[in-house]
Order: sequence, then C-alpha cells, then structure tokens
Amino acid sequence: MFKKRLPTPAHNSEKELSAWALGELAQWFTIAQEVPGRHCGGRTVRIDAVLRPRDRELWRDPDIAFGVEFKLACRHSWDTREYTAWAAQMVDYTHVDWAGYGRLPILACPSLVEPFSTGEGGIGRAQLLAHLLGQFRVGELTRTAQEGWSILMHDTHVMWSQVRGVREGQRWGLRPPVGNR
Repeated sequence: MFKKRLPTPAHNSEKELSAWALGELAQWFTIAQEVPGRHCGGRTVRIDAVLRPRDRELWRDPDIAFGVEFKLACRHSWDTREYTAWAAQMVDYTHVDWAGYGRLPILACPSLVEPFSTGEGGIGRAQLLAHLLGQFRVGELTRTAQEGWSILMHDTHVMWSQVRGVREGQRWGLRPPVGNR
C-alpha cells in the first residue's frame, strides 16, 4: 500500500531543511554532519548527514547507519535535470566508502517520490520510482500520514518509524549486495 507522504514545510535553504529535520530526528538517532568519503572511482565527496539509530538492538544489522542527502529540488518549478541529477547522486553515493561507516544505504530528504504522488497515474509512477531506487539501496527519509518520520525503502517497506520504531529493519539486512543478491 502506497504510503502517503506529508508535505515538507517550506524552507529557504537546504541548510534550513537539514537543521529542521535533524533537530526532529535527534531523539532517535546520533547524527554526524558533512561526512567525507571516497567514491570507488577515487573522487572525494561529502554527504549532508549520517544517521545511526541510538537503539540498535532490534535492527538486523547492529552497525546500521544511513546517509542522508537533503535537496530542495523542484522547490520553485519542475526541473527534470535537477531532479534526476539528485537521484543519480544518491545512487552514486551508495558506492562511497564513508569515513567511519563504510558503504551506506542513502536516504532522500524530502521524499523523492512525493512530487509524483498526485494527479492521474501519479501513485503508480511514484511506486515504480521508489522500487527502482530501492534496488540501488536508495530510500526516503520522510514523514508519512500513518507513521510520522519514517525510513522507507521500496515505497512500502518501513524500516523504522517514529510511531512504531524498528519494523522491517528487524528482518532486512541493508548491507551492499554483490551481484544479484
């Protein structure tokens, strides 16, 4: 079942968006900001934040952490170049060895699929996009109507939520797959 994403409040900058979201999430996660890493192609990059659950006992992977990339894509108007570049950046970031963390699943904040979730056929396109990005270990850090702040993978799989805590993160390992799983 498609998870209804709540609209992200307007922010004037990505720094303001990041401060708002990370301030709300600090009670459940330890947060490192501006974490450097080395891409498998040799380039040095930096991610906006890394979240590590404060209570990792229920997670299948006790070393779980998530990279988060904040963007204000589509803030003023629809720009496919900016939007698809953000999606590509996050896929690229799954191939980075992040200092102190290794390779991480990457979360979009706000939701990458929210712009597609309205209008005729919108939910179908949003689900397809979320499932495709999930194959690359890219998920969402978003607020849903059902569960508040949530970490979603493949659209419907709630790894963790503000309301119910660790959910599918108990069963799902999020380490990088090799080959076809």
